[in-house]
Amino acid sequence: PYAKFFRSISFLGCLSCLLFTFSVMIVFSVLSPFILQDHFGISVVHYGQIVLLIGLAYLIGTVMNNRLLHWISSNSIVLIGCAIMFIGSFALLAVNYFGHNDAMWTTVLTAVTVVGTGFIFPNCYAYCLGLFPGNAGFAAALIGSVSLLGVFSVSAIISHINASAMSRLIFGNISMSVLTLFGFSIAMLRKS
Repeated sequence: PYAKFFRSISFLGCLSCLLFTFSVMIVFSVLSPFILQDHFGISVVHYGQIVLLIGLAYLIGTVMNNRLLHWISSNSIVLIGCAIMFIGSFALLAVNYFGHNDAMWTTVLTAVTVVGTGFIFPNCYAYCLGLFPGNAGFAAALIGSVSLLGVFSVSAIISHINASAMSRLIFGNISMSVLTLFGFSIAMLRKS
């Protein structure tokens, strides 16, 4: 049954959205100890609080997504999520470029980016499952497996880039934002 999933451009496009939005969280998890603890000197306790705030940002995004579904289509919500990801990612680039980077800006702007993922992930996941209602279990298994393999690949690539941890975080956030929008565009242009 897996062959039909790989023949569906819409499924593959939304699957890539899932992979890239999830990668934002993983890239932050991989790089944040180096940025927050080593570079900015944040204590372990404060680091834990910051990570909790990032998790809450995702929760806020999913709750807002749930509220918006009553008035706006899920496709529009995904586009709003992409816009939020772009705003957070490019604002982090701007703050870093102008030399105002600190733990607060890094946390707040990463949280903004993660709020955007809370708009995207649930809608793309539901869309992927909805394409194959008779095989939703197979689809969910494939989504989980491919997402883990993809996130592993993304984190390995980001970890091996020869740049500062902050530069890699910014690059990761911007590239994941662009790739998420690209995957969603493909999914919506080629509905199958």
